Amino acid sequence: MLLNLNLNPKKVFLLDACGAVVSAVLLGLVLTALEPLIGMPTLILQKLAITACFFAAYSFFCFWRLPENWRPFLKVIAMANFCYCLYTIFLVISLYQVLTPLGIAYFIGELIVIFVLVAFEWKRSTHVD
Repeated sequence: MLLNLNLNPKKVFLLDACGAVVSAVLLGLVLTALEPLIGMPTLILQKLAITACFFAAYSFFCFWRLPENWRPFLKVIAMANFCYCLYTIFLVISLYQVLTPLGIAYFIGELIVIFVLVAFEWKRSTHVD
């Protein structure tokens, strides 16, 4: 397994938060500037970036103020990330005609990374130490 299920929960929240920041920057700054090369409308990219910012804020908060009973909080971000993936799949299917191959590749890559993170977060939240 790539990630250790005994990884400190603070580090899991930090990993999630940093990943969300990277997504927010890519979606909100990089991809919006490259919108003609991606095909995803700028407004949608911005909404996805704002969502990633909320996820980052939640995970950073959990990192800084790790509750004693942290497992439900990790399940919340795992489910939020899963819903984000479902929404992204919906967008890619709905906007397939306007997306470029580069745009499709970006979103498939992002989905793979987030699905792996979701699986890890869910397993970590249910793993007995």
